[in-house]
Amino acid sequence: MPHRLFIILNKYYNETLKSVPKVGDELFNYKKTYSNFENGEYDFENEATSQIGKIVSVRFREAWWTIYFRYFLLRSGGLTQQQIIDGGDFLNYSITWDEAERVFNELTKNPAIGPAMAEKFSLQQSILATATSIINNYKRP
Repeated sequence: MPHRLFIILNKYYNETLKSVPKVGDELFNYKKTYSNFENGEYDFENEATSQIGKIVSVRFREAWWTIYFRYFLLRSGGLTQQQIIDGGDFLNYSITWDEAERVFNELTKNPAIGPAMAEKFSLQQSILATATSIINNYKRP
């Protein structure tokens, strides 16, 4: 939902959004915040994936490193290793659950990655709350 709202708002010029009575500033601020969030996510994924490359011995970013990154996201989101395993096997290329957990633990300790991940989830929750509020304000009874 947050991304869909951004797509809708992104069709309008900033001045047009600001001119909407009572909620213009809120719409404009949401558009700006979401755009910054999305750009930051791209940068963060690149940085985290590069860090994964320093931790693992395999030099194949597009396949191996992204599998480790997916596991890292799921674990950082609060899932346990067992919950991820129960959700279905997405590992490939001889990556084991123990190896994925090892990489997760190392990334969590990395001062450039661990704290940034927590900040990303917090910002994501804030964006979701704002999007929900905006949508609810425009719902017809």
